[in-house]
Amino acid sequence: DDPSIDQEVEELLLPVTEHWMYHFFCVHVFIENKVNENAIAIIEKLANGNVVEVEEDGGDMGGENGATSLGFFVQSAYLQSQLAMAYYDVRDYDSAHEHFLALSEREPYRLDHMDAFSNVLYVKDQKVA
Repeated sequence: DDPSIDQEVEELLLPVTEHWMYHFFCVHVFIENKVNENAIAIIEKLANGNVVEVEEDGGDMGGENGATSLGFFVQSAYLQSQLAMAYYDVRDYDSAHEHFLALSEREPYRLDHMDAFSNVLYVKDQKVA
């Protein structure tokens, strides 16, 4: 592992770190790489409008000083499904169930990640009413 590669990548990404799509990308990358705690932190900050501060191996994913004011995505179904999946991956089935249930009530025809929701219901020995 060459740590200079990470530094080079972060330097190249510096101009886009303030854009909201960069944070969506980080959430996707963290969930794909099973760094769910970081994904949860970013999603909650995006939805709540607080400051995003995530550090991994000494680097930050939040731009200048690791801080970005956001909060435009409170109603984002995509972020809610990613949050539910992150909780599912860390085996916090109660939180995953809460987010999947809210998502299925808001968008009853949505099929993304419903297999995971089904598994959560099975583990909790519950059914959807």
